[in-house]
Amino acid sequence: MSQGVNGEFTFENVPDGEYVVAIAGQTMTTKQRHDIVPLSKIFDGAEFQTNDVSQKIVIQNGVVSVPGLVDVNNEPETEIIFGVVHHAYSVTLTSKYGKFIFGTQNGNQDFGTEVDVNGTPLQVFTAYQGGLRTFEQNNNIFASNAGVLDGDRINNITDKLPEPTLSDEEKAMGITFVGWLAEPAYATPSSYDNSDLRTMAERYPTLAGSLLSPSDAISFVALDDITLRAVFNIPHHSVTFATNSDKGQINDKDNNKASYVEKQFEGNNKKIAELPTVQAKPGYKFLGWYADLTENVIPETELKEMVVNQNLKFYAKYEKADPEVSNIPVINPISEGDTKVTGIGINGSKIKVTFPDGTSKETTVNNNEWSIDFTRPFKYGEQINANQTEVQEGVEKLVSPIVSQTVVNPKKSENPIVLAVKEEAAAVTGKGIAGSTIIVTFKDGSKVATTVAENGTWSVEVPKTAALKKGDNVSVVQIEKDKLPSSAVDATAVLDEKADALKPKTSFVEEGTNAELSPTVEGLVSKKDIPNYKYVTTEVVDGNLVHVYKKVDEKPDKPEQPETTTTSTHTTTKVPSIPTVSTPVRPSVSTSKSMHNTQSTATKETSAVATLPKTGTQDGTLFVVIGLLLTVVGIVVYKKNNA
Repeated sequence: MSQGVNGEFTFENVPDGEYVVAIAGQTMTTKQRHDIVPLSKIFDGAEFQTNDVSQKIVIQNGVVSVPGLVDVNNEPETEIIFGVVHHAYSVTLTSKYGKFIFGTQNGNQDFGTEVDVNGTPLQVFTAYQGGLRTFEQNNNIFASNAGVLDGDRINNITDKLPEPTLSDEEKAMGITFVGWLAEPAYATPSSYDNSDLRTMAERYPTLAGSLLSPSDAISFVALDDITLRAVFNIPHHSVTFATNSDKGQINDKDNNKASYVEKQFEGNNKKIAELPTVQAKPGYKFLGWYADLTENVIPETELKEMVVNQNLKFYAKYEKADPEVSNIPVINPISEGDTKVTGIGINGSKIKVTFPDGTSKETTVNNNEWSIDFTRPFKYGEQINANQTEVQEGVEKLVSPIVSQTVVNPKKSENPIVLAVKEEAAAVTGKGIAGSTIIVTFKDGSKVATTVAENGTWSVEVPKTAALKKGDNVSVVQIEKDKLPSSAVDATAVLDEKADALKPKTSFVEEGTNAELSPTVEGLVSKKDIPNYKYVTTEVVDGNLVHVYKKVDEKPDKPEQPETTTTSTHTTTKVPSIPTVSTPVRPSVSTSKSMHNTQSTATKETSAVATLPKTGTQDGTLFVVIGLLLTVVGIVVYKKNNA
């Protein structure tokens, strides 16, 4: 048997053989971890003990020898052949904020970064590497414990752990250092076992998740490697926007309507930046936000730039406003025997239709059109009423006035006239029956309605979504009072210069000689009185109007009769003279732009004077001739028959 104390061994009753001296992982007395001092690196010639297992020791015939190194005899002998010291544990510090700064050349050394289990970037500083380290200085080799010895405390080697240095921005946020957390998630490999990835929760169960003050962090007993995380106090503030729900609503982050919304801000240096959207209810107008009893509205730009360093609350301010009334809808003509009511309205609006029996139904306008079925066929003379409620940004406007439509016999309206459509034109224009409804459909499907003026003209603005390009078609339908819609008349947009070149002209000539009696004018112009001449007829020559006159004696024997023959080198058509009549009185109906449609709710009795067939204006000749010019006045016109 052999035993040793402080490196001195005695051997008693040991059989002959070869032996080695091995150092156990823990000393038998304290169970503390230890490291073997590599004496071969420190003392020249002391190569006997280089690890925790010695070279061979030979016992032969009771004599102990270490071949080639030590002579062993029965006399006591002292020789340093190995050293044993307590194991040193590592100390690692991490922080989400700030940096570990020391007296380096640039004052800011990068010690590296890691991430915790949540993916949060962390500054990592290894204050002590742990284990046994050797170094050379002045041609001497030294060994040192690079950490906290097993069973010791951090305050045995330092009186304070280095705290992270915050940036100016982090200081402005109001961040303050609080202490250290026994890091439960971040794992640092053990200095004595590279496969050891245990966390602090496993190494120090009693400290796991505990917040340690700076003094407590250096006072606990080291039993394993140590990882501590810097803990900071970060101020949090809320900003609340509230409203009187009777006057308006606020859109929350999910675009839901609410009476208040609350935003959270981290730190003391964040700006409000964004304001919630307020939707005032009908009869109210949103003015802005105020914060105190004065109810003075804070300018929006000033409010967005406001720095949040405390809890804030703002209130919506309103004023009463005249309620906005919805536009009236358009009811398409209804013929006897129909079972459906159709019309035009503002997209997304609600349409309420009241039937002759007093019942009502509602529907929603889709693609600017609406339709509601009735339970039986309509009878001639019955009246159908409708109103419209527009919805703007989720808020309903006041309901529109009621508009009516009377069931008529199924007679078809006259086709409208569409004048030349130019590329990039702002409006589409034409002529029709005074008081009739004109509906124009553009290439994107949008529909715009208007009413023909008393002078027989109409015009609708081109929607921004349907800007006219060369080759684009527009489709126009006319609906006369108590009649079915006309066939659709299509017109194709042409280049501006081409449209100008195709404009018709009107001339005034003498019969037989074709001598010009009055200057030629642009456009289609009615006949006029010319002294000493009598109007005979109107001809269409190459798409132009030619009013023909005959010279008369001062005392003609008998009245001239209109002629029905033609004399021209071009293909012509004569139109009989029609006496002028007084312009009939028509109810005035406002013209609508875009989809803001209007429709007369009542008719006005006309004077008992003659009216021209199918025109309602005094210029009957012009309308008859225009009907003959549809293929030659500079537009491409097609007719669609109603289904």
